[in-house]
Amino acid sequence: MDPELYRMTIPLYIVTLLGIWMTAEYFFPFLNPLVPASDAIRAYASIAEGAAWGVGTAILTVAHLRRIYRQSKDPFWGYSVVYCVFFFVMFLLGIFEGLGGANFNWLLKWLIQPGDMALYSTTAFYVTTAGYRVFRFRNLDAAALLISGMFIMWSVLPLFTGPAPWIVPIAGWINNVPAVACYRGFVIGVALGIIGLSLRVWLLKHREVLA
Repeated sequence: MDPELYRMTIPLYIVTLLGIWMTAEYFFPFLNPLVPASDAIRAYASIAEGAAWGVGTAILTVAHLRRIYRQSKDPFWGYSVVYCVFFFVMFLLGIFEGLGGANFNWLLKWLIQPGDMALYSTTAFYVTTAGYRVFRFRNLDAAALLISGMFIMWSVLPLFTGPAPWIVPIAGWINNVPAVACYRGFVIGVALGIIGLSLRVWLLKHREVLA
């Protein structure tokens, strides 16, 4: 039998049927008897998501172990050693101590969380350079963005709000009127894009979703 049938066709039909089911159950009240079945499907989807995380972690670990095994072919195999050591340490501590274990929480608090904060702090440099590129007075759109951004930043700095308290209501108006309108337009555009992509999947026109 054609393996494409099991790899692509049947999963696409399952995705299409479940997507139509969930959409109909949400928009048509007379389908309320389907709610328990829909809740069960969502529960199974959460279980499948957790399993996918586990499979992805296993694949990543195997890839790092393979890189360690092939030391001569990859100059950065030392990073894989670091990953594998800490992965197995946290994995074993989580199994034997649980999430409330002293050693598990010590590593989480004094090693992983500071590493996360250091990683996120580096994004400040990228945000600064991106802001410099965006807030340049090149045209009318850039000027509007520059002026709005200046008022928003001034409104949270006492250096400016003290001598010029009128900055605060102007910044509030920018936040509550133009910014909200733009955000809603952005959300509507994203929603239309999701609807279009869903229709392509349901009509079996977007097979790449399972590639």
